[in-house]
Amino acid sequence: MALIEKGVRNLTLCCGCGPLVGATDISAALVAGGQLKKVIDSYSLNRSATKGMNDPLEIAIRNGEVELEIFPMGTLAEKYRSAGAGIPAFYTPTGVGSVLEKETLSSVSANRRAAK
Repeated sequence: MALIEKGVRNLTLCCGCGPLVGATDISAALVAGGQLKKVIDSYSLNRSATKGMNDPLEIAIRNGEVELEIFPMGTLAEKYRSAGAGIPAFYTPTGVGSVLEKETLSSVSANRRAAK
């Protein structure tokens, strides 16, 4: 709540189970205030299209106002673990031979591909 009150901007929200699960009012306030720049998660969108159409965070992601980076859950857990241990990089075979090998999947890269 203090971040919202202070108006801190360009925030990156790093999650592991959906952004601020159980705190949708906080994520909605961050989106409404234009404070959220990026979300890094294993999944971030509602599993129900009906709920997603009404969720401010999902709307902002789909409109390109908030960037979304998605990683497989095990890879995301290792990113957090290695970062906490001071390890700047690691290798995981997940995604080898796929589009993940060439670029990070994000809402920004998806929008770039769709525009081509």
